[in-house]
Amino acid sequence: MELLTKLRRLAIAPGTLRVELVESTFLDAASDAMMWNIEGMKEMGIGIEIDDFGAGHASIASLMRIGPDRIKIDKGFVLPAVADPRRRRMMELLVEIGGVLEVGVTAEGVETEAHAEMARRMGCDVLQGFLHGRPMEAAEMAARLPRARLAAGA
Repeated sequence: MELLTKLRRLAIAPGTLRVELVESTFLDAASDAMMWNIEGMKEMGIGIEIDDFGAGHASIASLMRIGPDRIKIDKGFVLPAVADPRRRRMMELLVEIGGVLEVGVTAEGVETEAHAEMARRMGCDVLQGFLHGRPMEAAEMAARLPRARLAAGA
């Protein structure tokens, strides 16, 4: 059974699921079938995110062809960027690419307040990393969610 048929059977509410495509895997070699699946997911309201952006070798042309909702800047740029001006400048350029493409930008590998401040200042709208939490079991996550929503004012 094809991917889109399986996804449609799940009756996923638009905006509740995101699919991460790892940049280094296949973006430049995206086949017509893969593009058809990506477009189908978008039509269903499934978000498309490019993970580990900047670490692979995808071209800007392939990024534009896929048209993701979000790029996630690889932690290999974020972690050293606080102390390394060249990495910081590269990260700024990756954020700028997100702005030109009009997509959301996530900074991966945010481990300290310095990382968080730098990423916010650059324009990253989502921060991901150990500063906000370590990997945990599903039950622990479920127990934390009501507190997190209250803290966020939701």
